[in-house]
Amino acid sequence: MSNLINLLPHFVARLRRALIAVDRSDLASQLSEVAFVSHTYDSTCDAAYIYVQSPRKLNTVEQNIIGIKHGETIAVEDPHSVYIDVDNFGRLRGFELLQGGNIAAMLSRLINHPSETR
Repeated sequence: MSNLINLLPHFVARLRRALIAVDRSDLASQLSEVAFVSHTYDSTCDAAYIYVQSPRKLNTVEQNIIGIKHGETIAVEDPHSVYIDVDNFGRLRGFELLQGGNIAAMLSRLINHPSETR
């Protein structure tokens, strides 16, 4: 599993600046650590979703008693409208990108041909 910053460094840099601008440096600091899991793309509405995994593991109580739930969605402006999903433990979970066709295509190329340059 690759870190998102290694796959999409320019996107991560823009997203980091956007999160700091909305006073969410707590999430901006996680961007260099999250692992890329997968992505989806819906061409009918030109929306992409990037699934990520936090390196912060949960303890037994957090995982089995409290449970992982959706915590919040934060909207930020980028060249794309980006909606960031965070779980109830404050960990990044995913990014929805409106007009995300270019990012989805880039991810598909990188996944299918990892030796290509970004």
